[in-house]
Amino acid sequence: MAENSGFFASVDGDRDYTTDFLAAYIAAIIGNGVYNGDLAVTPGDGMQVVVPAGRAWINGYYYRNDAALPLTAATASGTLTRKDAVVLRWDINARSITAQILTGTASANPTVPALVRDAETYDLRIAELTIPAGATSVTPGMIRDMRMDKTVCGIVTGVVDQLDTSAIAAQLDNFFTLYKQQAAGLYAQYQTALAGDQSSAAQTYTDFTAQLDAYKAQAQNDFESWFDGIKGQLGDDPATQLAANVTDLQTRVTALEAKITDPFTAAAKLAGSYLGAAYLAADY
Repeated sequence: MAENSGFFASVDGDRDYTTDFLAAYIAAIIGNGVYNGDLAVTPGDGMQVVVPAGRAWINGYYYRNDAALPLTAATASGTLTRKDAVVLRWDINARSITAQILTGTASANPTVPALVRDAETYDLRIAELTIPAGATSVTPGMIRDMRMDKTVCGIVTGVVDQLDTSAIAAQLDNFFTLYKQQAAGLYAQYQTALAGDQSSAAQTYTDFTAQLDAYKAQAQNDFESWFDGIKGQLGDDPATQLAANVTDLQTRVTALEAKITDPFTAAAKLAGSYLGAAYLAADY
């Protein structure tokens, strides 16, 4: 092992500083990560995502994207879900940092591709993509922002110290997981209650129609029994005979009313006569 220090003035070329030394120097004061608010991945056209303008540092090397950069995800599986990773890849052999999509494997339980971090390659995962079976375009809900997670990316906030956002990211993930579970539980309860109400309403309707049918049958039976009882009294033409009976009944009622009225009328006349006689016989 050797000691290194710098930067000192060179005398006859005895202090030549390499790019590796410069990168190590910068890495000592600026940690890996993206600049705050930069490089938030968004949906593009079809199966594309867009990496917007922004900056980052990886192992003392500077990255800058000055325009919207579209990246195309692989075609979705027809039957299974896949997880991809959008990364900034530092490649010492290629002498570059580039944005790439690492394609995962479609599976019933898909996992995001592992980061590559060794002496020659180093990845910052800025986003995860969940590609459902049969997907033909990327939607916002399919993109998970990973920039705040220091274990896979992180935010560059200043010299030497870097803001540790992993705890915040973990809390947010936990919150949304619990919220999703609670929402699913409430929805299941709602469905159960709805199914119970539907069953109860159906039973009530069945009982009601059964009661109507029973009442109808009883009314019909009562009418038929009554009609059978008087049918023999009405002859072969029940309708005509019934009408005649009604007419005869009305005639009798009219005659009865006349007989009741006449006596009262005669009594009134007789009373009038007695009053008149008494009046004439009076001695005034």
